[in-house]
Amino acid sequence: MEAGNEITTLREARKARGWTQEQLAEKADIARETLSRFESGERIPSNAQAFVLAALFNVRVGEVERWCANAAPAVKGIEAAS
Repeated sequence: MEAGNEITTLREARKARGWTQEQLAEKADIARETLSRFESGERIPSNAQAFVLAALFNVRVGEVERWCANAAPAVKGIEAAS
């Protein structure tokens, strides 16, 4: 990956692979609506879901967790983890 092109969210990771939400949801065996919530930061994946996503993207589970946290909206003045 070139400098300056670091992936920071699950949505960016999915799009970098050229996958639709439907395609990734099918590969991860989760509902598309659930994936959408992960991408928007409305919900975080369970440990099992994060493990599957990490395997699909060939990254560590912590990276998937970071991507989801980065997408999370700021709540009461608390910013998403960077």
